[in-house]
Amino acid sequence: MNADAGPDAYGVTLERGADGTYLAWVDDLPGCAVRAGSRDEVLSRLPAAISEFSAWAGRAAVTSPEI
Repeated sequence: MNADAGPDAYGVTLERGADGTYLAWVDDLPGCAVRAGSRDEVLSRLPAAISEFSAWAGRAAVTSPEI
């Protein structure tokens, strides 16, 4: 996580697969990942995935995570 970022900022690893799809996972939340057909789509799905993961893990709600 970036030292200058807020408490709801997450580092993300983005990878393009051989089939052309993109996979993004949140470095600080093991198991929190999204796959989509484009880079923009995968990045737009991440905030919801982070919120859902946080709720599942019993963490405080994350309303607008920074990526």
